[in-house]
Formats: sequence, structure tokens, C-alpha cells
Amino acid sequence: MSVKTTRRRVALASGVSAVSSGSSAGGASGGTLTISVSGDLLDLDTANCVPLVFCSVAYDSLIHVSPATGELQPGLATSWEWVDKEHRTFRLTFRQGAKFGDGTPLDGQAAAASLNSYLQAPGPFASLSYPLQKAAAAGPDKVDVQSAEPVSTHHALYLLAGQSGVGHVVDPKSCINLASLTALGREDAIALHIEVALRNGLTTDDIREVLLHTTPDAGVPLARGAVLVAEEALERLATEVGE
Repeated sequence: MSVKTTRRRVALASGVSAVSSGSSAGGASGGTLTISVSGDLLDLDTANCVPLVFCSVAYDSLIHVSPATGELQPGLATSWEWVDKEHRTFRLTFRQGAKFGDGTPLDGQAAAASLNSYLQAPGPFASLSYPLQKAAAAGPDKVDVQSAEPVSTHHALYLLAGQSGVGHVVDPKSCINLASLTALGREDAIALHIEVALRNGLTTDDIREVLLHTTPDAGVPLARGAVLVAEEALERLATEVGE
């Protein structure tokens, strides 16, 4: 694969998934970040992102790490506190005006869905988030993250800074995974991510629309292949539900 193709694909992935707001710790907002690499982007699932650097630029994280000092700083979360004295339930409040790439506001339910999707996923990276256990919405602009054992504030913030992937906030409907896998020609993984998308709230019509909109960037052959795989997967899942 040429470097040019890789650059196009990364630009596609970051453009449809990033959470954004009117301001950013990294400077001016807007525009497209292009990254050139010599190999394929294998997966944009935050729990199995390969290489991890792509998810770091495709998604914003709850907590930022200063590239200059290494200090932990507010990201999508601007404030935090412990709900209990045992330091097992950590509450984060979001930055005002944060939205997903499609304009949907970031809220407690979306953040909880993103965190739980990572924490419940199989794969080597999910274990790096221990002792984080599960998340739940604590209001329109808040999320509670529960831990299996007491942790320090610094360690909780570090885990949510995106170093392992758990802190990266992703559209809970999983549109980014379907779009990126289509652009990469990863038909082997599309069926699995369709099951995830349905579990996260996408309808069959939503899935078909996502795949249709990848055609201009991914090209007709890749988009058509993804649609065929999707239709087979949807038919199989419908049959299993009927049983």
C-alpha cells in the first residue's frame, strides 16, 4: 500500500470520530491532521487499536497528558471528585459544548457507553485499565467510573488519559469502526463490529447508511464488499434471534 493511500485513510478515520468543542488544549480547532506511515492501520477499536498512535489522534480523551511536562491536565473532563471515602467511585464532569463529529453532544450516557465498551472488550489492552471496572452516567454532563479496589487520584486520572485507550471517548454507535474497517478492506472484522453496533443502538438502516457514505473515500469495490458482508451478517443475526 502506498503512503498516499495510508494518509487518506487516516484522515477519513479522524474526521468522522473525533469529539470536539470550541477550544482545545492543543491549539486552534478545526482542520485535518494527516499522518504518513509505511504500513496499514489495522484497527480503530480503542480496546485493540493497532498502532495505538492512530487512536490517540482520532479520539479525544477525558484527561490530557502535557507533551511538555507530562503533567495530567483537563481534557474532555474539566473537573473530578471522589464520590465515596474509599476512592472506588470517581466522578468526572465534562467540558461544556463538547460534541462528536456528527454534532451529537457528549453526555453521561455516551461517555459511559464508550468506557464500558472498552472495559468489557476482549483483547490485550483492556487489561491495562485495571482496576477500573464499569461506568455509569451521573447526570447530563457527568460520568461515574467505578473501581474494583481503591486507587489514588493520580492513578485514576492516568488511566483515563488515554494511555491504554480506555480514556478515549468514541461515538457509542460505533460508526467509526464500521467506516474505518470498510476503508481498510477489513471484511473479516466487519461482521463482528456489526454485532457491536447493533448492541450499541444502531439499526440495520443506520448500518447500511454508514457503509453507503464510505463510498466516496473508500471506493466502490471496498464499500460494495463491506455491504455484502454486512447483509450476510444481518441475515445470520436475524435468523439467530428468530431461533
